[in-house]
Amino acid sequence: MADPMLAFTPATSRACSRCHSRKVKTLEAELQSYRLGFGQEKAPPPLGHENSIPQDAEDIRSLAEEVGSLALGGNRNATMEYVGSASGATFTKIFFRQLGFKRSNLLNDPEYPEAIPQSGLDDMVIRAGLPSPKVAEFLLSSYISNIHIWWPLLDLSTTRIWLRQMFKEPARCHAQIKFFIFIIFALGAHESATDPEYLKMRDIYSPKEYFATCSQYYENISYTGRDLRNVQACLLLTLWMLRSLDNMNYNNLWQMSRLTMSIAIEIGCHRNNPRWKLGTAEQELRNRVFWCTFGMERMIAVFTGRVLSIRNHAIDAPFPRAMDSDTLTRSQARGSPTLELKGLLPAIHMFRLRRIAGDVLESVYIARPAANSKMDQIYSTVDRLRGELIEWMANTDKAATPGSKEHMELVIEHSLTVLILNRPSPTFIIPSPTMLAACQEASDIALKLWTKLLISSTSTSVINFRTFKDILITGVAGLYCAWRSPNPSSANISDTSTMCLDLLDRACRERPSLIKYRHLYAALVEATMAACEKQAVLKQSHQDLTMMLEPLDAQSANAVDAVLGDVSSVMGWNTADSSLDDWLSALMADPNDLVSTSLDSPGHQFM
Repeated sequence: MADPMLAFTPATSRACSRCHSRKVKTLEAELQSYRLGFGQEKAPPPLGHENSIPQDAEDIRSLAEEVGSLALGGNRNATMEYVGSASGATFTKIFFRQLGFKRSNLLNDPEYPEAIPQSGLDDMVIRAGLPSPKVAEFLLSSYISNIHIWWPLLDLSTTRIWLRQMFKEPARCHAQIKFFIFIIFALGAHESATDPEYLKMRDIYSPKEYFATCSQYYENISYTGRDLRNVQACLLLTLWMLRSLDNMNYNNLWQMSRLTMSIAIEIGCHRNNPRWKLGTAEQELRNRVFWCTFGMERMIAVFTGRVLSIRNHAIDAPFPRAMDSDTLTRSQARGSPTLELKGLLPAIHMFRLRRIAGDVLESVYIARPAANSKMDQIYSTVDRLRGELIEWMANTDKAATPGSKEHMELVIEHSLTVLILNRPSPTFIIPSPTMLAACQEASDIALKLWTKLLISSTSTSVINFRTFKDILITGVAGLYCAWRSPNPSSANISDTSTMCLDLLDRACRERPSLIKYRHLYAALVEATMAACEKQAVLKQSHQDLTMMLEPLDAQSANAVDAVLGDVSSVMGWNTADSSLDDWLSALMADPNDLVSTSLDSPGHQFM
């Protein structure tokens, strides 16, 4: 049986344009022709006529920009920095516009106060020294099981040698070694912040203190020239920035990923050139570093909605391969059973998914000149991407053990890619029912797995900005799909919103400044449920009217004829009188025709 996802045909679509005015006209034409649900008397005001509703248009634009700004840490100057459509800004604008959701829905409700203000003062951070050997080994194992399994950018055997040197001969370790060791400590401590085993060790240093120590050694790497060590250092810094709660780090993610890719391209990591005659180990490390750079660049580009830096056809570096240096120690294997069993397969599988997501960004979200906006080509590309996603998902069980943390993370990332492909976008402003069904399923899967990973009693994960933004957009997508479904149900909305709100609450406890987004989502839930209830009432009224005007059966028709005969006799009418023909014809007309006529007339549109 063919997978239903292969048969997607968008109900309505438009190619986006480089010209802003053309894009506005496209949105106007699409939205004006669309009906929000049963009983709507008129289409929503077109986006091109903001002057007629300046307050509403500005509210909707502002709310959508706030959601999109999470890609930059939620602290954005809208007039100076660009966040692309794939970040979720365009999708939320379309949803808010169609639903009629405005800032007044949020601010006028006393149950949803504004965000808690922050002092803006940061704790004084001291520099960390070397932890105990036991803590150091634990932090390295934590790094391997949480970071290296997805980003194999360091050679593990070399890293173990560096760690031993740091304890035996620290004075002989140069600045590069110290940088790599301390940023490993910082990342490992961050990933283990709530791990009971780590807490029992009573490490006297925090992740920030480890990072403060590694930062003082970064200059010694950045000034050594553009080489492989520089790329590795940039990648590790980017990984720290992704996990940081400092929103300024997110504001610099895209620049950091572009810098890393630029250095990798400059030293030729993206090419497989036999004439360079590199050793097997060196060539393999270059391949791994490049694919980590590729995965990072694609992930951040999709996250921020910005353009890619290198095209797929320019890459011929092979995927990473297993090496003897990948062997784990007994304690490391115990901490990462998936890495011990599957090796680099989870990372390679994720790199393939990042490549598909980059293609989605370029085909669905990136502006194209009008001359290149042939929808047949776009449909063909999107159908190919859907097929690749189906094939990718079919191979996920081979890349990670089903039920493992790594398997769940892969499925979540797949669900996010399905969402950005099928939710409302500049190319597919109004998704087809099949696309909506795919979005609904992806939203449900992602929220359920996040709940299992992040809220379970054994969870030690910390929700960072990227995860928070993904959870919020996924929850909004679930609301949109439930509202647009053929049979909108408050129960379905309740299930989706409960999971999403629990996750957002967990994040807000760690980062109180994010609470305004939690309040925005809660208000959106109420507005969506109210719209669904209104649609249900109007739909029931339509059904009741249809039942009242159903065609008469034969027995009822004979009874009416008898009554008419009695009336004619009493009133002295001659049923053969031609003057009564029009009156009798109207009385005996098919009620279904009357229903169709009444529903098609102005002011009686139920669809």
